[in-house]
Amino acid sequence: MHYKQCSGCVDPDCAEIDWDTAEEHSCANATCVNYEVTCDICGLPASINNAPHSLKNVEAIQPTCTEKGAVAHKECTLCGAWLDEEGNEIIGEDREIPIVATNHSFGEMIDEIAATCSGTGTKAHKVCIYCEKNFDADGNVIADLTLPVDPNGHKFTSWNSEIPATCVSAGTKAHMTCTLCEKNYESDGVTEIADLTIPTNDNHDMATEWTGVADGHYHVCKRAGCEYHDTLAAHTPNADDGDCTTAITCSVCGETTTAASTHADTDTNGKCDACGKDMPTTPGGDEPTDDEGGLGAGAIVGIVVGSVLVVGVGGFALVWFVIKKKTWAEFLAIFKKG
Repeated sequence: MHYKQCSGCVDPDCAEIDWDTAEEHSCANATCVNYEVTCDICGLPASINNAPHSLKNVEAIQPTCTEKGAVAHKECTLCGAWLDEEGNEIIGEDREIPIVATNHSFGEMIDEIAATCSGTGTKAHKVCIYCEKNFDADGNVIADLTLPVDPNGHKFTSWNSEIPATCVSAGTKAHMTCTLCEKNYESDGVTEIADLTIPTNDNHDMATEWTGVADGHYHVCKRAGCEYHDTLAAHTPNADDGDCTTAITCSVCGETTTAASTHADTDTNGKCDACGKDMPTTPGGDEPTDDEGGLGAGAIVGIVVGSVLVVGVGGFALVWFVIKKKTWAEFLAIFKKG
């Protein structure tokens, strides 16, 4: 500090101090970190006590769920001292605002990710940027975000209609397929179909035309590889034309019911034993025309006798040839029968 000495005393060696004039040193350039200065009043080197700080106002910092806050204060930019409004220094715990467990800070709400048949999901939640815990919309802690696998949480393709089975190929049941687990389900989306196969069955594609065999005729399945046919039906033969050399066919399927045969005259009566057709009685004789509708044996005998009486045997031969176109052997055969 500085002060004034006695100036009114006649004794030049008087060292009386005028304490009434004593003052602390003062320097406009002194600061809290630069207090070794020269006093502006007395010019002497001096250490300035309570040198001024360079202060700035600092607002309070609110505590979070994990960090303490700080009180509002004035902070010296030079020495870092904290001062209250009265200039008193704030030190230690007086600077702090205690942690508040509910002072979370959240980002945006994260939507739920649904669980599926083959994967877990995630609950809707928000995350605290301080403690990184997960909370629901009401601020309650979610200990586990996991949504367990949902056995019915399938993702399906479009509906697949049934493919019917046939007599030669298996079919496929109506179903829809989950794109996640690749399993097949009924229309309710819950009931699993373990096997889509519909076994082959009696779904034949029957032909409309008949297939004839020796014993009858039937309809067959048109599908390749199928040997099914319906019940054998008896043939319906066409009308007999009276000629055993012409085969008789079925009027339904066209199959031959009676095969053609060769005329035979085992009793040498000039007639086919089977159909009654006139036949030659000598080997190599001319084949006579059918006698169907001709004269009977009695009528022919009468003609023969009358002709012989009138024109003789030679003339009758001519008559016989013209009327019946018969051979001489047949002519003699008539008399043998008589």
